[in-house]
Amino acid sequence: MNDIIIREHILKSGKKSYEYRFEICPVGGKRKQVSKSGFPSKTAARKAGFEAQALYYNKGTVIRSSKMSYSDFLDIWIEKDCKISLKESTITGYQKRINNHIKPALGGMNIHSISREDIQDFINDKFDNGYSRNTLSSLIGIISKSLNYAADNGYIAVSPAVRIKIPINRTPAVPTRRVERVNIPEEAVFNILQRFPENTSPHIPILLGYECGLRIGEVFGLVWEDIDFENRTLTVNRQVQWHQDELLSKEEKARNNGSKLCGNGYWYFANPKYNSFRTIYLTEHLVELLKREHEKQLKMEDTYGEYYTHYYSKYKLHFSAKANPAESINNPISTGKSGFKVNFLCIRDNGTYYSSRSMQHVSRLIKKEIYENFSFHALRHTHASQLYAAGVSEKYISERLGHKADHITKDVYIHLTDRARTNDIKILDTLYTEK
Repeated sequence: MNDIIIREHILKSGKKSYEYRFEICPVGGKRKQVSKSGFPSKTAARKAGFEAQALYYNKGTVIRSSKMSYSDFLDIWIEKDCKISLKESTITGYQKRINNHIKPALGGMNIHSISREDIQDFINDKFDNGYSRNTLSSLIGIISKSLNYAADNGYIAVSPAVRIKIPINRTPAVPTRRVERVNIPEEAVFNILQRFPENTSPHIPILLGYECGLRIGEVFGLVWEDIDFENRTLTVNRQVQWHQDELLSKEEKARNNGSKLCGNGYWYFANPKYNSFRTIYLTEHLVELLKREHEKQLKMEDTYGEYYTHYYSKYKLHFSAKANPAESINNPISTGKSGFKVNFLCIRDNGTYYSSRSMQHVSRLIKKEIYENFSFHALRHTHASQLYAAGVSEKYISERLGHKADHITKDVYIHLTDRARTNDIKILDTLYTEK
């Protein structure tokens, strides 16, 4: 290895500062050097130079800083890597897990001092506190991706996030936390639809959740071009998400997200979750309902005239069940009369967008008046359970719901309905009746 050169600099204040410098491999036949200044003494500069040189010849890179917390690095990783390669909703999920779990446990550590044992202990502790395998897998993924980026970009020599395991041969100290999967009784659904009948804004979104199993973002991302009346199909081409105003405080975001009080926030189109583009079959009565709604909207547009609200997207929408690279990035929606016109399916009589945020108020009313365990996502669970109880194949249900893996349908979404339970009891009686 070449010698470490130490240079002295006189600062404007009159104080001395020291710099190390050493040669690395030539690039294009030209000599290259690495240097770093700001050290208070020759000894400190020489020591740092030897460490950097050793790391370079061992790993081919020079470590950027020996004084950086993992917390600060995670902020850099989100800004420089995640924001150029991931959807905003994914980044929001990452930041939530980082702030709630990773930073409190590992954030204060120097990024150079984090070991595999530290990460494994962190995962073991979460397991013992009842966190699910999905949560643990997500935490491992975030830590691994961030530290791989750190190693690839010279923040650390190698990533310690290797062979991190989720415990399997032990019992957690706290029972595993489970999200209750609600199956809404048929009587409750009937009462909900009576409370919000046809020609009220919530009626169609509720039916699309209940009879089609759509996610809430998919429902409110629908435009009329997604509906094929002749073939009785609906194509899921996108979802809609809300972009939060970065200038707002965390409390303001939580309080006003999706409302007029959310500053410069806006709705935008994005690909469906897991890129689950799909075309699904509609019941005859739902098709007829959508036809009546479409005709009503056209009449209301004529009635309101210039006072009718129209929406536009920055990029052109696509209407076939396949990914469009242009829509993989955020596609903002506005009323600015520029871009491409958007014919939303879920709107009020005056053309204003009826959004998923509006459904939050409806959900509160349903919980208070009809069914206390209601949520919009429970409609999706109920749809899957009803199809399964009726004998529909798991493969078809999985395709209809747009799952990334077939086993999710059975493990998460299919619940035993009252109808299925009654049928199963009848089968048992038939099997074991004395002959």
